[in-house]
Amino acid sequence: MTLRVEPVTTAVAATRAEAPATPKQLLDAAGEFEAVLVAQMLRSAGVAQSCSEQTYRGMILDAMAAGVSEAGGLGLARQLAAMLSPPRGAQVGDKGSVHRG
Repeated sequence: MTLRVEPVTTAVAATRAEAPATPKQLLDAAGEFEAVLVAQMLRSAGVAQSCSEQTYRGMILDAMAAGVSEAGGLGLARQLAAMLSPPRGAQVGDKGSVHRG
């Protein structure tokens, strides 16, 4: 059995060939990430330990995390979206590369 491993440059080229994400897509993805992060922080902090059922505890934590994120969250989503956005004045090339103008 032979396993073929593509070079990293192929994977990078495939990623760059995709159209860049819109600001709304970036903010949505960053918001989802923030909600997951907040849920993990709540779990680590022991929130909802008094809940007797493990199933309900997870649902409570996920709902709390989603509520925190929807209410503006920790500000992490906005920062991530800004960091992942191309710089102002930059032009996106035909293969997804960013050129400063």
